[in-house]
Amino acid sequence: CSRKQATERMYFPQYLPKPESPEGEAGGAKGTIPGVKGPGPQKMELPLEMRVQQMMTENCAVKSAVSGVMGFALGGLMGVFFASFEQMGPTIPGTPGYTAQTLTMKETFRQMVSHTYGRASSQAKNFGLVGALFAGTECLIEGYRGQSDVGNMLMAGCMTGGALGLRAGPTPALAGCAGFAAFSYFMEKFLIHPD
Repeated sequence: CSRKQATERMYFPQYLPKPESPEGEAGGAKGTIPGVKGPGPQKMELPLEMRVQQMMTENCAVKSAVSGVMGFALGGLMGVFFASFEQMGPTIPGTPGYTAQTLTMKETFRQMVSHTYGRASSQAKNFGLVGALFAGTECLIEGYRGQSDVGNMLMAGCMTGGALGLRAGPTPALAGCAGFAAFSYFMEKFLIHPD
């Protein structure tokens, strides 16, 4: 039984072929296998919506792209949210870097939009990269191992964290690997499947 067939049986049981005879015999109905109940293997045709859904849940490139886009959107929203709490510059007299310049409302608005855009785009890129990298890595590991369990998330978290920390050197890569793996384990055990 291939992975695709197993997925079809799991998600779309209503499209499984119906048995032609109560019990297959040597002289039984056409398409039956002797000694086996029901018909032999048959090709089943799924509706277009279900084929698209199946492609999105099984194709690693699609999974990675969807996670990257969703991460980009979430990161952008978080960047806008956190930028609203940040101070754009020292405005209190006596603080280092304070300049006694007065800005018009238009200039203040322009600075605020520029700051918010910069923060949102930075967060969006980071979240999009993490989402795409993690989802793609987890999908490839799951396909290689042939099972879906917490081990896939641990390995994908470690590889993602290690890859992101590698630019800063081997020690940050190891710390990133351990941190992402621990976070992935926490998410899987306590939030996704808390049983």
